[in-house]
Amino acid sequence: MSHPSRKFILTLGLAGVLAAAQGEGLALQTEAKLRAGFGLTRPDQLRQGTLGLGLGVSAWTPVGRVGVEAGYFYKSGDAYLAPIDTPQAGMAKVDVLRSFDRRKNDLDGIQVRISLERPLEAGWHWQAGLMILGANYHHQVQADMQSEDWKPVTTQPAQGLWRDTYSSWKSERSLGFSPFVGLRVELHESSRLEFNALLLNYRTTQYVHTPGSGTYRTDLKDVTGKPVGPLADHNAFPGDHRTSTTRFVPHLEVGYAFQF
Repeated sequence: MSHPSRKFILTLGLAGVLAAAQGEGLALQTEAKLRAGFGLTRPDQLRQGTLGLGLGVSAWTPVGRVGVEAGYFYKSGDAYLAPIDTPQAGMAKVDVLRSFDRRKNDLDGIQVRISLERPLEAGWHWQAGLMILGANYHHQVQADMQSEDWKPVTTQPAQGLWRDTYSSWKSERSLGFSPFVGLRVELHESSRLEFNALLLNYRTTQYVHTPGSGTYRTDLKDVTGKPVGPLADHNAFPGDHRTSTTRFVPHLEVGYAFQF
């Protein structure tokens, strides 16, 4: 889980360090930043593109330019059909033509970046740092699946027939630590471009369902009064659960910074 109070204290503390640097006579520079990124892989059906906005302050110190930035990070996802598991023992096979499990994932959050920059030559600088991301991984699920030979019944259905409907919207919160390294180049005295390689760290959540694992009723009717069973109550599957996975996904970034 993420801890907003810890992030706030961390940001405040880092800002205090830079303020102390200013107190030592080191001039602070402020800048607004816009970044676009591209993932080299796309796990979890997230799109490869990323967007980021930030406000930063930095100061030249004896070891180089030390910077702190706070902002927003976003990575959208595509809707997709998840594979359907095998029904539990004793239940009829899945009718794959009349069943679906549709899902969509998104990732966003507040980011804090800490960086160290040192000059190379001709306006170029190298930089390295850490992005601390208070990540929210949003996982949406909507599903309707049924067994082969399933149909509305007025009498006791054949053994093993089933129909499952379920939905879920869950956010997995985590604190991710994503290192980056790159180059910055001066365009003119008030703007710069940066090019980074970033290892994006976040944690996922995944809904897991076993088809045919509910308690099936034959007394349910649709809005016209026709029977619709055998059907389990919506989301009434005691064995359903979620799993979580930690990801490290390489990205390339291009950013523009404007000093003010």
